[in-house]
Amino acid sequence: MVYNIIAYITKEYEVNMIKIDTKSLKNGFHWKEYLSSMTENKENLNKLIQIVKSKTDLQDSIKILEPKLENKNFIILTEDFCPDSLFNLPIFITISELISNLSLQIFKRSENEYLKDTCQNLGLKKIPAVLITDKNLNVLSQWEEKPKKAYKVQSDLLEKNTLLHETENDSNLTLKELMINSLKNEYNKSLWNETISEINKITNNIN
Repeated sequence: MVYNIIAYITKEYEVNMIKIDTKSLKNGFHWKEYLSSMTENKENLNKLIQIVKSKTDLQDSIKILEPKLENKNFIILTEDFCPDSLFNLPIFITISELISNLSLQIFKRSENEYLKDTCQNLGLKKIPAVLITDKNLNVLSQWEEKPKKAYKVQSDLLEKNTLLHETENDSNLTLKELMINSLKNEYNKSLWNETISEINKITNNIN
């Protein structure tokens, strides 16, 4: 029985101490390089980054994270086409800009099989997948896709906008454009704060 307990604790410790192999990481981007490289959503992402950076309430919430996140790394796995990345990358980018010695690297899932496999082994099967590591690249915490409260919001908006798109024949907007406009309003109202709140919770126990 004692052996089983020790084995369980050891297993949990090993999971928590997964280390990213620097040599296996390929084609990482600073966020400005990533933005320049994008073939989809570039303009939309740039606009959302500027909105997030301009919101003093978000800046105040982010600064509260500084004692937990200074001298840490964000490693983010994503793709240009991902709508959840479009709305949540601006938060992580702004966090990295506001907090001292917090670095951020963005990787495209299609270009980094090692990081894709690492995230899947950690249970992160959706994007954006976010790993928070120390300076030695030990994984301290993780987050994926979007804040929990966004699931119901996004589902309701999809139903509403699909109906609107089908009935408003004079509309020049695609369903994707309608969704982006609607989601921008919802993230601006509360969902960006939800993302920050979730990051605050998952970093409670990291040093």
